[in-house]
Amino acid sequence: QFSCEAIPQAACMGVMTSGSTGKSKLLWRSYHSWADFFPEQNRVFGVDEQTVIFCQGSLAFTGNLNIYMGVLAAGGTLVVTQRFRPRHWLQLMQRYAVNAIYLIPSKLLLLPKFLREPDVRVRSIISGSQSMGRQEADKLLQVFPNADITLYYGASELNYITYIKATEMTDDRTLIGRPFKGVQVSVCNEEIFIDTPYHVEDITLPFSLKDRGHLDAEGRLHFLGRTDDIVSVNGRKVSAVKVCTALTELEGIEEAAVICRHVDDADVLIAFVGAAREYGKQELVKLLRQTLEDYELPKQFVFMEQLPHNESGKVDKLALKNFL
Repeated sequence: QFSCEAIPQAACMGVMTSGSTGKSKLLWRSYHSWADFFPEQNRVFGVDEQTVIFCQGSLAFTGNLNIYMGVLAAGGTLVVTQRFRPRHWLQLMQRYAVNAIYLIPSKLLLLPKFLREPDVRVRSIISGSQSMGRQEADKLLQVFPNADITLYYGASELNYITYIKATEMTDDRTLIGRPFKGVQVSVCNEEIFIDTPYHVEDITLPFSLKDRGHLDAEGRLHFLGRTDDIVSVNGRKVSAVKVCTALTELEGIEEAAVICRHVDDADVLIAFVGAAREYGKQELVKLLRQTLEDYELPKQFVFMEQLPHNESGKVDKLALKNFL
């Protein structure tokens, strides 16, 4: 419950979000922080009155909420389900002649496994919240050959920040593109700062999400993970994002998560792996040594058919810790 005094004067809407940690929080939005950005986001995403877009998941994921509102503002149509069943998704897309898709990468990449023939109607694919590189984009283009694929980087507090098209993607999955029009991005000591008029109420600009990154010579942003993705392993700093990237670059491994636990007076790095097949530990360590230092190698590997996710679609690390 909230008193009227707790609501910012400019707010027209309260948004409940799961947040990156899975812990719910309430954010306040002014009308202009939403509506003024719709023309720009719809231009980048290829959304107009002819759009019939498929989405899946909860409105506690503000990525879904932003897309819903942007599409409705353009006069488009939403096809939405809560069910996590790719075959059902494809049935809905067929039934309602869907020509656009909004899903996070791990969900998008389930679709090629179930499509029997290419879907030429889809002209726009929008994705975010997870990394995607050229290889993943190519897999999608094989089954959606006419699609313009856009990967964005954004946040509940700040709306959309940067984007990259499939034509610009490389094997470097840290690359997340250039800022949207009107958004300014800067990096200081690997910490990303954002200045944007499209933000929630009661924050100070430039705002930091505690994300790490760097800008390349062409002004494109590279995402290096959250500040809390740096774990200390027996006194040495290890990037969980780097370890996860090394794992997902291996054949058959679709996603991974890394946590650190203190066991028998020592820090142990544990990797949870969602894979089509199990690797032997020795085989996996040998492959990882090509890109990781010895102190970055996990000491334990836990193979799962599917890693748990929170409402935003991100890996639920609390559930993984409880699993252990």
